[in-house]
Amino acid sequence: MATPISGVNRWLTINQKPLRFHPEDENEGLAIREFSTNYIRLTNEAPAQVTIVIDGEELQTARYGIWQWKPGGYAGLYRIEVLSPGLPTKTALVRVFPHKLTQHHYEQMQDELSKLALDLLYSLDSPAIERTTLAQKRYEPSPLQEYYIIQQIVKRMCQVIADIRRDPHYTLHTQQIRLQLHEITYFSHDIHPVPGEHIVFPQSPYPILPSYWSGEQSYHTYDTYENRLLKHFLLKQLSPRLDHIQESAQKELLRVESRYKYYHNPEDKRKKQKLQQAIAECQRMKLQCVHWASEPFLRTVSSFTGINKATQMLLKHPLYNRFYQLYLKFQTHLKKTYSTDKYVTEISLRKVSELYEMWSIFTATRILVDELKQAGYHMISNATFYEVETDYFEFDVRKNTPAIIMTDGTYTVQFIYEPVYPNKAVVHHRSALAVDAPNVPNKGHRTPDFAVEVYQNDIPHSVLIFDAKYRYEKQGRGQFAPKSEDLERMSHYKDVIIYRKYTGGTGTKAYKDYDIVTSACILYPGNHLYIGRKYIGALPFFVGMSPQRIQAVRQALHDLLALADLIQ
Repeated sequence: MATPISGVNRWLTINQKPLRFHPEDENEGLAIREFSTNYIRLTNEAPAQVTIVIDGEELQTARYGIWQWKPGGYAGLYRIEVLSPGLPTKTALVRVFPHKLTQHHYEQMQDELSKLALDLLYSLDSPAIERTTLAQKRYEPSPLQEYYIIQQIVKRMCQVIADIRRDPHYTLHTQQIRLQLHEITYFSHDIHPVPGEHIVFPQSPYPILPSYWSGEQSYHTYDTYENRLLKHFLLKQLSPRLDHIQESAQKELLRVESRYKYYHNPEDKRKKQKLQQAIAECQRMKLQCVHWASEPFLRTVSSFTGINKATQMLLKHPLYNRFYQLYLKFQTHLKKTYSTDKYVTEISLRKVSELYEMWSIFTATRILVDELKQAGYHMISNATFYEVETDYFEFDVRKNTPAIIMTDGTYTVQFIYEPVYPNKAVVHHRSALAVDAPNVPNKGHRTPDFAVEVYQNDIPHSVLIFDAKYRYEKQGRGQFAPKSEDLERMSHYKDVIIYRKYTGGTGTKAYKDYDIVTSACILYPGNHLYIGRKYIGALPFFVGMSPQRIQAVRQALHDLLALADLIQ
């Protein structure tokens, strides 16, 4: 017999507050933070022999009935399972909040990570007009960005369809038909006898005439290239895109409602209203597209095949040209799908440190790209994310391969996430970036979080190393500085990562080693910007930084690029 939910809710308490077992309840009211010590206790109503499992691991205790739980470095959802012999497993979700960030900053960091990812992808993949449109609406949720664009397209399509309906494009075709003799009103050169049956007229000058004749008949058809493209646009592009926007808006609405339930932010209330309107409007517009595709002049139009081509009718006909302009606008702004939901959600449900590290690295990437662009560099490749199918990008960062490549004609700059630099002992008969660190674990290879590699004529010129760390040391009142061991690690990277040049021949004399790392810095959530000797440093990155602090970090990155000879 199943235990009622209300009974389960009286089994356990966390910090003297009841733990709720409901699939949609994340127990945010418990206000649990990462690194905090929490006590789980059985109540008198709990069954016997209870075992508690958190995220697949059994929680141990020296005293049955009281468990100590300390979530370390993991802000997100925890799954708590309660097992007891003879009873089905009961599951509760518990939201753990970040320690070094407020919940507002944590959620803001997730939003900014999505926007940074989109910015990086759009910077190469889209024309300037698309980037401008994105920048104008960058503070709206992504589903709303697309909703506003497609809403305008559908609104203008209403008048376009109404005008085309009055005078749809058609062409004349001819077809061979079979006529009986009595159906022929007059004979012309297009009328030909069909061999076979005949009719006898004894008193006629033509005593024998064929019973059936073939002739040509003209008719008009709406099955033209332009109408096929119109129907394809309505059913195969507009409708699926509306489906995607509606689904994205529904997911966003669930997240906003969850926040609003506990914080009652006016901003979330406004977002809720906008998203609800967008969802309803998307449903109405989908039905409208199906209705348009059923217009009499489109009903019998065959499926669109082949590639898009700009016919004279699409370019010059006043009605069809208006449709074609909307079609082109859709291809420019909405044809491709960019999904950050899965990527950002997966990170946020793991450690908050991983979310912070990726956010800070993306923020640094965005600044570095901007600085290089201002100095005359341009992108020639952007493979930061995976394209899982044509025109659909699922955000999952490529590692140990050039994610972004920029050049000014003299230098080529490669941005690489989690590059792997091997021990120089395994580099044979070739030149390569390597590690000069014998007698160390991990076979001597090194993997910083982020590297900017600079090449001149395909030869390594310099390397900038960055590591993101979600930690700091408190020094004095309100001062948060980098940890000494993190700076030591940066110094180690600068010392051991080298350029090993193969000069030919065999043995140790076949190679020459060169220092290649010009700077090595950590990115951390403190407030002290530090660049020390050998350009070992720490750059503070945290959500909600003042414009002055952002400018200071930007200037520091500018100076590091100048140190690597990339800019003046």
